[in-house]
Amino acid sequence: MNLIKVGWLGVLFLLSLTVFAEELKLTGVYNGINIHIQNPHDGNNNYCISAIYLNNNQVKVPSSTIITLDLANMNLKIGEKVEIKIVHQAKCKPKIINPNALLVRGDFHFGKLKIDDENISWEGKGESENGQYFIESFKNSTWQAEKIIPAQGNGVSSYSVRINHTTGLNKYRIKYVDNPEKHYHSDELEFISDKEKIYFYPKNVSTTIYFSKLVKYEILDANRKSVLKGSGIEIDCSHLPSGSYYIIYDNRTEQFYKKTY
Repeated sequence: MNLIKVGWLGVLFLLSLTVFAEELKLTGVYNGINIHIQNPHDGNNNYCISAIYLNNNQVKVPSSTIITLDLANMNLKIGEKVEIKIVHQAKCKPKIINPNALLVRGDFHFGKLKIDDENISWEGKGESENGQYFIESFKNSTWQAEKIIPAQGNGVSSYSVRINHTTGLNKYRIKYVDNPEKHYHSDELEFISDKEKIYFYPKNVSTTIYFSKLVKYEILDANRKSVLKGSGIEIDCSHLPSGSYYIIYDNRTEQFYKKTY
């Protein structure tokens, strides 16, 4: 075989590699999070991925259906630019499980906020896999966390959470946190509930307070110190010393007097 034939065979071999290989790229910055890649089989019991490059340097590819790129051991600094190139066969395609891990921090924002008589819904765009959402309600002149929802970390994620409104005006907001130094708040949402108003009796109590419906409550003494909290349709007050008290329920604060019996 002469040199010309050998040369043409080499060219054909390289062309065949080009035809039967494709690339998947991911770019961003290092945020201290490893990258996880799904590496399926090609249908012939071979793994799909043939090579992986990190910032143009080839890294070792284990024979596994799940590949973890341990970026912490690759001399990267937080905030450093990262480019991952995955070379794979054309007849199969790997999947980067957590592509959001390389997002530039500060890219997060809320989308599609909605509230109705049962649920609060929203979208999170640019969230981290370590992020958390706090559903906050405005009660007794302060914002209080009602529920904590872990972020899905899928780039754009949708959420819908059941909410128990109190009678009348309800105000909510959603806080997103992905590290102790940085958090984001959604716009405030308002909803007026026409549920039947809850009331309690008597206002001068000897032993027991009764509610018209099951409700969460908290009792404060005259100095606004919490002395009792819970939920139910009645409260045993027989052990309370006589005097004036505040009772918080259904997003309202009212007074009652405990008398000696």
